[in-house]
Amino acid sequence: MKYGYNGRILIIDLDKYFYTEKEIDYREYRATMGGSNLAALYLIDMLKKGTDPLSRENIIIFTTGVLTGAPVPGAAIYSVVSKSPLTHRIHEAPTPGYMGEKIKKAGYDMVAITGKAEKPTSIFIDDGKVSFFDAQNIWGLETNTATDEIHKELGEDVSVGVIGPAGENLVLFSSIVNDFIFNTSRGGMGAVLGSKNVKALVVRGTGEIPIFDPDTLKSLSDKYKEHFLENPVSKGHYEGGGAAGFVEWLSNEGLMSARNARHTSFDKAKSIDGNRIVEKYGYQNVSCSNCYGGCKRILKKDIEGIDKRFGAPELETLASIGCGSELDNLEDVLKACELTSRYGLDGTSTGAVVAFANECYENGLITKEQTGGLELGFGNSRAVISLIDVIARRENIGDTLALGVKRAADVIGGDAVKYAMHVKGLEISTHDPRTKAMLGLGYAVNPNGPIYTAVEHDTDFDFSAPDLFMNKVGPLCVLDRLEATDLSPKKVRMFYLLQPAFSLLDTIGGCIFAFSPVRYYDYRDLVAMVDAITGWETSLFELFKIGEKRLNLFRAFNMREGFSPQQDNLPDRYFNEIEKGPKKGIKLDRDGFEKAKKLYYKMAGWDKKTGWPRYEKLLELDLDWIEELKK
Repeated sequence: MKYGYNGRILIIDLDKYFYTEKEIDYREYRATMGGSNLAALYLIDMLKKGTDPLSRENIIIFTTGVLTGAPVPGAAIYSVVSKSPLTHRIHEAPTPGYMGEKIKKAGYDMVAITGKAEKPTSIFIDDGKVSFFDAQNIWGLETNTATDEIHKELGEDVSVGVIGPAGENLVLFSSIVNDFIFNTSRGGMGAVLGSKNVKALVVRGTGEIPIFDPDTLKSLSDKYKEHFLENPVSKGHYEGGGAAGFVEWLSNEGLMSARNARHTSFDKAKSIDGNRIVEKYGYQNVSCSNCYGGCKRILKKDIEGIDKRFGAPELETLASIGCGSELDNLEDVLKACELTSRYGLDGTSTGAVVAFANECYENGLITKEQTGGLELGFGNSRAVISLIDVIARRENIGDTLALGVKRAADVIGGDAVKYAMHVKGLEISTHDPRTKAMLGLGYAVNPNGPIYTAVEHDTDFDFSAPDLFMNKVGPLCVLDRLEATDLSPKKVRMFYLLQPAFSLLDTIGGCIFAFSPVRYYDYRDLVAMVDAITGWETSLFELFKIGEKRLNLFRAFNMREGFSPQQDNLPDRYFNEIEKGPKKGIKLDRDGFEKAKKLYYKMAGWDKKTGWPRYEKLLELDLDWIEELKK
């Protein structure tokens, strides 16, 4: 009997308005543990090299891991995986909330959507039955209004993943908004759905996920509920401003990019910090399926023009928009953040694009005529709100900015390329790589791009980090503290040992805010959880190989698409000194960075000239068949 998974993939063909199912055998599932590993195998097999990400030939996958949907905290994550229109690489967008559980309870481990609908369409998965609904009446609606209309038609017990005007207009960094408050943010997955004329994926799942040892899961769940606030990171996410409440601290420490990454602090960060938001408007915690973590927040007091159901802004969106463009008007910042959910935009990329536009404007590369009369510039929050609107609708300069900073810089020309903070087309997270050097290496070499979960951050293992964090990574052979700005061979070793930790969580559907490296659950809990769900005898070794397998599958896909080691790099700005703040003068050393990258390649088993994973590494990971892709 299968425990923890269904052994079925749902394949939806929009060209024919038809669907089929494919069985997953034990070996395939055990070798991948589902999730993005399973999705990557499918894309490598089914997607031709060079496929246009916005063509009907691209495939978008909603995939669950072995943990997803289990009745235990930290197991609500599912992922959306596709070839990204921003990067033209494989991209995974892990997503919290309720949809992952419903997909699995509907009888599927993975949903693959192919082709293109002839007209705007919503897909409804109803406990194993698939229907296609005409979405012309909701095409053009913002995500909140569209979700309301779907609930009126299909009921309140469904989970809704919907795109807004940004996805419909093929903004390359558009997102999918899940049940108002959970976002499939990065990589332009909303544009992929929009290119297929899909307004929404709607799921009702009421079945049972078979669990091998429910008593052990209950014990782990009870343990989490009783003790998770003893962990300082979990406590910080649950209380007060939550993760967004770290904005002021990160700024004061010089760890957060500001003014389009020219600075690493914003002297008015306190005015927009998450703690300031909840002090002024109050809050209630919102948790994902089967969790008590309460990482999300709904504000209690009404704010004119803002739909509270989208929740208080997350750290990434708040910092990228607020600090990236140095905005200190709280209500305007809240509105700008709300618009990213309303229109269906990735908040991190939106903030980076707006900051890029501001710097271009201040240097004469974008004119007032091109903006339709908007006077851009750092600190101008009203202009930011208007700019987000024209980006989502692709009007005036918004049509160019909708391409993301890399392509927009190519269109604008001149020095614009110097102001475009991206790696291979994906805008860089707001955690600054000059003051978190290991994270900077992760931005460059991570196959999923420069996201803040490329690796656990340097500051969790420096000389000011709690002993608890060092104890938690002891099982990974990480025993020595290192300075956050260090990028020595020892730091490269730390990166190599830590990198699979987040990778495996993405694969199996585990939440980074529940599990180690530094959150409440430790690795003994994780192993016990997988055992209890599946009835297998797993180990930390196996789980880390699952994480390493994902990194190499993604790498192989990207190399097949023509990427090279030279593109594993960072913008020049990060090799220049920070201009202002407590970390003024700090920079990444270019020669040291290149040496670190080459050393990492050797550790990871990647060829330093071609960038491909070596045969020996592929064989170790049961991926030796990838050798055929090199031909």
